[in-house]
Parts: sequence; C-alpha cells; structure tokens
Amino acid sequence: MKARAPDREAFTRATHALVAAATAFDVPALEAALQVALLMGPAVEVFEGVLAPALVAMGHQWATGISGVGEEHLATQAIFTAARELVRLVQPGPHSPRLLLACVDGETHEVPIYGVALHAARRGWSATLLGARTPPPALEAALHHMAPAAVGLSVTVSVQDVDPEALFARYGAACGRTPWIVGGASAERYREAIEAAGGRVGLAGEDLSEFLSRARPRAR
Repeated sequence: MKARAPDREAFTRATHALVAAATAFDVPALEAALQVALLMGPAVEVFEGVLAPALVAMGHQWATGISGVGEEHLATQAIFTAARELVRLVQPGPHSPRLLLACVDGETHEVPIYGVALHAARRGWSATLLGARTPPPALEAALHHMAPAAVGLSVTVSVQDVDPEALFARYGAACGRTPWIVGGASAERYREAIEAAGGRVGLAGEDLSEFLSRARPRAR
C-alpha cells in the first residue's frame, strides 16, 4: 500500500500555531501545539514539515525585530525537547550501526543534526548527538569510547577565527579510518578542505543514504 502524502496545509497550520504561541509567551498553547504536531505523521515528516520551519520562522522574527530573544529561546527549547523525543522514539535496536553526529567547532545551529538522526533511523542506524560547538578533541574522545560506524558533521555558517583547512584536517585526524560526512548550508563552501582531509560533502538525503549504505558494517 502506498504511503499517504503528508498534509502540507496541516503542517503549515501547525507551524503557525507553534510560532504564535511562542510569540505570545503562551506556554500551555505551545505545549498543546507540540502535542498536536507530534501526532501528525512519521517523525521525519513532522520534523521537516513543522518543527524545523517553526524554528526558522522564530529566528527570522528575532532577526527582523518582530519578536525578542526571549520568545525565540522559548520556542527553541520547547521544539528541541520535542525533536530529542522524536529521535529517541525512532531509534532502532541495540545491534544497529551507530552514527555519531555533531556540529563543528563554533557552530551553534543544531537543527540539521536532528533531521539527519531521523533520516538515519529510517535506514536502520542509531544516532548519538554531541550537539553544538564540538571541537575535534571532543569528537576524537567520543569516537574512542563509542566506536561508531560513521560520523556526520554540520556546518551551516562560515567558519570563524580558524583556518578552515586546518580545522577540517583536525576533524579528519580525529575520525581516522571512520567514514565521515559534512552537511549544512556552508558545507559546499568547504568542499575542497573537507575532501582533502578525507571527508565527504553531503547536501541532500540521497547523499546521506549513499554514504550510510557504504559505511554500514558488513555482517560477519
């Protein structure tokens, strides 16, 4: 049976409800809107169709002065809590390959790695998220203790206060033989440095699918 297409108009209404509640500092309405959104369909569709657009809208309102930092923080915390719960609920079994996800050093935008975690779960991968501003030594320590099958990094804004080639070379050294991929709005800008360090640039879901397929450990 063919899966039913997501109701985009319903997703748009749910996004508007989240933004309106956060803008009004109406916490009960915000929680109610999140509860409705989480029941609207599969995790990936809810995240990409409601939660992520709501965060983008709140960021735009803050940047243009429509709302303040308080409203933006309220929405961010509530939506991230919901996104974490989605990721937790869709994790496959304990014997699934593990994908370690993090934002590069200085990167504060965590939204993309939640989407990647949800897409990976669809393909039978568990995901562990290290979050924002993960420097190479922290990534290396996590790799040492967790031994994931692959690593995903996110870079959405320009790398600041460090040479990009040196930064990605350090990530390459931290990953060693573990396959790693970099996505996000600024990934293409650093393609040469990433590939020179042994990484791969992934700009779409198809790129991620191919990467995970290649990185998946072979059954013994």
